Amino acid sequence: MKKPASFRAAIEATVPDLKDNPDRLIMWIDQGSVASPMTASLNFAYSYRLKILILGYAGKQIPVAIAILYWLRINQPDLL
Repeated sequence: MKKPASFRAAIEATVPDLKDNPDRLIMWIDQGSVASPMTASLNFAYSYRLKILILGYAGKQIPVAIAILYWLRINQPDLL
């Protein structure tokens, strides 16, 4: 599950205040599951909801929104 770490890094790269204060960016996984086809291969896929909470951030919202949208465009375009 590399996507949560990648997502955090993308936000921290855009909003230095959250990189300097990592306790203000809280992330957790909710409602997860694993799916695997009934074949000889051992393929599987994680499916989960990543929730984020930003605390004590008084900066502009636009950089955060842009970081999220850009990350989604690259890593999860089906959500857009």
